[in-house]
Amino acid sequence: LTNAQFMQWYEEINSGNRFPALESFGHVSKVPDSALAEFRNAEGGFTLFPSGQRQYYCLPGIGIWELNGLPISKGLDLCDEPFGPELAADTDSGSLTTSVFSVTHQQVDGVGQKILGAKTASGGAEKAIGPTLPASGKTLNLTIFAIPEYQGGVVPKTIAGRRAKVEGWTVGAFDSAKIVGSALGARPGIHLSVFKQSSNGANTFLGSAAETPKGNDQMRLGRANFSTTRKLNMAGTWVVYIAASGIEVGLSPNAQGWAVVIGGSLLALFAFIAILLVSRESRRAMGLATETTGQLEHQALHDSLTGLPNRVLILDRVEQALTKARRHHLPIAVLIIDLDGFKDINDAAGHMVGDQLLGAVASRLSSAVRESDTVGRIGADEFVVLADESSLEGGPELVAERILDILKEPFVLSDAPGKPSYPILASIGIAVGARPSAFELLRDADVALSQAKQEGTHGYVIFRPEMQEAVRSKVRLEFDLRGALGRREFFLVYQPVLELGTERVVGVEALLRWRHPARGVIPPDEFIPALESSGMILDVGRWVLEEATKSAAGLERMGIDLSVSVNVSGRQLDNDGLLDDVRRSLRRGGLEPSKLTLEITETTLMSDAQATAQRLATLKKLGINVSVDDFGTGYSSFAYLRQFPVDSLKLDRSFVSEILSSDDSGALVRTLVQLGKSLGLKTVAEGIETREQLMSLQMEQCEFGQGFLFAKPLEIDELVAFMKRWTSVTTATHFE
Repeated sequence: LTNAQFMQWYEEINSGNRFPALESFGHVSKVPDSALAEFRNAEGGFTLFPSGQRQYYCLPGIGIWELNGLPISKGLDLCDEPFGPELAADTDSGSLTTSVFSVTHQQVDGVGQKILGAKTASGGAEKAIGPTLPASGKTLNLTIFAIPEYQGGVVPKTIAGRRAKVEGWTVGAFDSAKIVGSALGARPGIHLSVFKQSSNGANTFLGSAAETPKGNDQMRLGRANFSTTRKLNMAGTWVVYIAASGIEVGLSPNAQGWAVVIGGSLLALFAFIAILLVSRESRRAMGLATETTGQLEHQALHDSLTGLPNRVLILDRVEQALTKARRHHLPIAVLIIDLDGFKDINDAAGHMVGDQLLGAVASRLSSAVRESDTVGRIGADEFVVLADESSLEGGPELVAERILDILKEPFVLSDAPGKPSYPILASIGIAVGARPSAFELLRDADVALSQAKQEGTHGYVIFRPEMQEAVRSKVRLEFDLRGALGRREFFLVYQPVLELGTERVVGVEALLRWRHPARGVIPPDEFIPALESSGMILDVGRWVLEEATKSAAGLERMGIDLSVSVNVSGRQLDNDGLLDDVRRSLRRGGLEPSKLTLEITETTLMSDAQATAQRLATLKKLGINVSVDDFGTGYSSFAYLRQFPVDSLKLDRSFVSEILSSDDSGALVRTLVQLGKSLGLKTVAEGIETREQLMSLQMEQCEFGQGFLFAKPLEIDELVAFMKRWTSVTTATHFE
């Protein structure tokens, strides 16, 4: 990534508001001395701090690098004290680690940041850490999270291997006081202090928060009638001290200590304190604490709708199963099940029916697997099955087929009016075999699920390693696409459309292209699906409309009178803003509505026939034309076509390419042309490449066509030159 791309992502996810305690976040690169000059040039130059030559350096790369609102130098070598030992320990652990520091901005021999090493977990000495000016004099307690990154994305099994293969770290630095201070909220009479405990038992103060009530219940920590100290283990050891005053709980010290430890997290700890605040009797406090502890634990680990384990509990169970599988060399598999078409049922029948259906699916899935297996819900309509060795005796395929069979039987919902039945089809992604982590096993199953849905067979796919590279490529592509419109990387080409009887050019089809800065021009079938799936097609489609109408109007002013056709995706057609987009494009471009045709694929047209017909009727009132693209590949019928306000049918290029070699294709072209004539619609043939194909289409009385026989898609300047060469061109209106 470039830093500009990182900043765009950082802003898009609204990090500043979502994570107000975040000070710095980004990637720290391990840079060998031999690569230092190249890294320095790539970062725009910096002064190395501290100076001097070393075997390698740990330097901030892409990211947000600030402390106390002042920038951190890109030349700050984090391998040096005091951060170096923490990164080294992080590398050796191979997992997320935490550390705490106290940083003050003050002048130290012309240097603007100083680490107060006496307060760090490692107990280092005071030390300047960077040439950032000016100094603010403010002290900041930091909690730093670091995750090591290794070559190939795999954590080596030995410490020596991890030290040799580490490439860098993802690092986040948070304002400790803000984290701790936001934990309590408005909790009168409560004091909270948090410390990070190092391996030698030393406690480093992280921050504290207190809410002091008014009146006679002033906080007096020395005389608090409730206090406790507990250790929590979460990516390190944390010591939490809590005291309360003005709360008549009457619990013994042992009972207090037992009641406080209600989970393994600060969230549960704070929830317990809230219970104490609303309780005025010791028995009621103890009862509520016990009851709510169980509720909190269950809610934290189970899906509220189906009662199945949620993603958190599933990850834990998969991790345990992986440990067992590795130790005893046992098979393991994860199956992710996606309910195809559930969204349509949910939208049509309502969320109440949708919730009942999800509950019924959960029950069936639980009955389809063995007791030793785990069924969970990890998304809106996504479920997961963790299958152990006993279920895999016949292979994971047998488990998947059993699940598909049990879901095929229509679901009858007794609570729904009329007791309707709903058939459910599903797609399943399967990952088999041990992985380094539960996350990776679930990730691979999800990749296989995407492949299964792409194949559209309502079946299952088992993960193969090459699928992962396809996913990485897709992610890279989508990330690059996000800035392509703003960087003006998209452009349009125009393919001429001819009247086949006279071979006059009467129109053009506008086609979107993407000129990637590194890969060159990327084929539309590679990036347009990504635009549609991500929703970016709305903005890009709006730009295409405006650019195409502006170009057609510009040609008209040059004396080249052509209509223009623009493809519209299903996502655009479903969007309420399409009507305004078309109206605005015509007005800004200065093009007559009759010169614009919107092309909609047959599949899109039929996905929601009634709603589509209404939307097209509204668009037709503007005076534009509508064409059905790729006609003949879907499932339109004569009766269906009559209800749509369309003007022309575009015959799919696959029929044209085989019109001479296949009797079936020739007969189909003849049928489609006659169908168009019977409905009063014009017909357009795509993909004409030979004179023989043209003559055959002329004999079938197909009226219009386009293809490489006449011209490839042309940029606007090339189109102007082409029109000047085409001797038979005359002034024409749309498809007349």
